[in-house]
Order: sequence, then structure tokens, then C-alpha cells
Amino acid sequence: MAASIGFKKPWNQGIEYYIDEFFIHPDYQGLKVGSRLMQYIEKKCQNEQLNAIILNTERGYPSELFYKNNQFTEHEGLIIMSKSIE
Repeated sequence: MAASIGFKKPWNQGIEYYIDEFFIHPDYQGLKVGSRLMQYIEKKCQNEQLNAIILNTERGYPSELFYKNNQFTEHEGLIIMSKSIE
């Protein structure tokens, strides 16, 4: 019904948890399943004394509102960069 895949990584203020994938089956969206999973992840991170949870999402998608409703903030100074490998 729901899953999250992520990993711990160092950053300039300690260790953070990076959420690489976070998804809820469509039949369970809007039922607070995602928020409960996020609360579980946050509690685990607190227990492991991690400094932050970070993730990337696409602007304007429903996921943006979901993360903002779960107290995530946008970092204005950050950009996503990529390089195509041909």
C-alpha cells in the first residue's frame, strides 16, 4: 500500500536521510497513509540522531502540496542539475 526508499548521507551539519522514492498506492491516497509513513520515517531519523530529511519533488505536482502539508520547506537557493550520458 505504501513504500519509501532512502539512505543516510553526510552533509555539512551532520547526517541526513535522503528520500529517493516515496509512494502510496492510489487506493490509499488521501487517507493519511502517506503522512503516517512520513511520521514513522521522521521518528526513526530522530532515534538515529539524524539532522534532516531531504527529498526532491516536481513543482506543481500533488506531491509538492503533500510534502508542504507535512512541514517540508522549499530551499530557494538549491537547483537540480543533470548531465545526459550518450
